[in-house]
Amino acid sequence: MPERSDLKRDRPVSIRKLALPFGAREGHEPRDGVPGCTDPRRIYYPAQPCKRRDNGGLHNSVSPNPKDCDAVNTVVRKFVCQYCRKTVKPLCCIYTLTALLMKILTVASYKGGVGKSTTAIHIATYFSKRFKVLLLDGDANRSCIEWAERGNLPFTVADERKAVRLIPDHELIVIDTAARPRTDDLKELADEADLLILPTIPDILSLNPMLQTAEALRGIRETAQYRALITANPPAPNTDGEILRSDLREAGIPVFETMIRRSLGFGKAALEGIPIRDLKISQQRLAWADYENLGKEIEKIWAVNSVKP
Repeated sequence: MPERSDLKRDRPVSIRKLALPFGAREGHEPRDGVPGCTDPRRIYYPAQPCKRRDNGGLHNSVSPNPKDCDAVNTVVRKFVCQYCRKTVKPLCCIYTLTALLMKILTVASYKGGVGKSTTAIHIATYFSKRFKVLLLDGDANRSCIEWAERGNLPFTVADERKAVRLIPDHELIVIDTAARPRTDDLKELADEADLLILPTIPDILSLNPMLQTAEALRGIRETAQYRALITANPPAPNTDGEILRSDLREAGIPVFETMIRRSLGFGKAALEGIPIRDLKISQQRLAWADYENLGKEIEKIWAVNSVKP
């Protein structure tokens, strides 16, 4: 299989572009009276070979109603070559339903040791009950892949290159990014994701990296969604988590209401290659309730965004 050109660069790969069928491009050029279309939910296929030679050896296929090309609700599933009458891929554009409906959750952090991979694993676990989930492990440490290899996770885990073939078959992509992403990479990740999750732990050394992250995200599109997530929250009466959440909000950084408690169960779950919810000892499973609450909070964010004009 030829390599995708979008992989030949030291930058984040566009997940939605990888959801396009191989050989397709977003949008299409004007032709035969049909206006050009740049809607990323639609794709253009190059002309396909045709057995009839009186048409230049290429299928000539057009939409049943070319004027509807730019209509939001137009979904064309097949086209017929006007020369050989064979059903072919369209020269016009169609919805890429996978790219349109697929959701992307990205987990990133400027600071190591904040539970980035742990969060990716457990968010993927939560949503695996609703979606066919692919966790793309983009971290050089391959922590998520190693976690999966030690046991059994309820979703697929793959690195960037293996994910190329898997993305079109999945409904939710969870991305565990490389540690300490560059500023331009972070902006690109936030712009493409349905939600960018930024884990941080409640200590003074984590506040500045989070403020740097917020500064790096200035200037992204207004509709981009990102939230800080406080992990390794110590038990009461310690209030470090609440203090950090308040400080971040005062700095204008959106923060999840849910905080993930500190738990030795995460280390045991990683060792066994399972999510923390599947540990045998109930006391060690308590932190799963936090990720369930986080998943519900994410669902509420998506629900609000889906009704915005």
